[in-house]
Amino acid sequence: MEKKEYTLIVIGAVAVATFLGFVGCGLGYLSLHRQLAEIQSELRPQPRRMGAMPFRVDVATPISPAAADSLEGQLRSQGKRWERTQGQIEEGAYVEDILKNRMNQPQGRGWLGKVVSVSDDAATVDFGRGYVVGILKSELCPVNVTDEDHKL
Repeated sequence: MEKKEYTLIVIGAVAVATFLGFVGCGLGYLSLHRQLAEIQSELRPQPRRMGAMPFRVDVATPISPAAADSLEGQLRSQGKRWERTQGQIEEGAYVEDILKNRMNQPQGRGWLGKVVSVSDDAATVDFGRGYVVGILKSELCPVNVTDEDHKL
């Protein structure tokens, strides 16, 4: 065989190998794409079906009425009243938690607390009973506390 024949055979072999390589990569891509789609569908939440629930649902506890030893309970026992006011939330000020559906709160926490510290967007609030927590300022409202017989 001449050199031209060898060259044509080598070129043909390279073309066939390249074509088979592209086909193999395409099939590999399709296989990986299918596997990825299956994994994504497993991770995606499935729509709930009506009827018996397959798992247990714990009901979270919302804020309950103030206990006597909470900050709100103590102010009530002293005959104090409060009213929402406008203004800044500052350290030492009384505030009301205005997020009425806040869940998982300690029993008897109440709505009224006293600001312990303030940051740019949150405040640390003491509700009494040893419960001190950080809450976003947008979920708090300053209040004015006065004697019950004093007009607000």
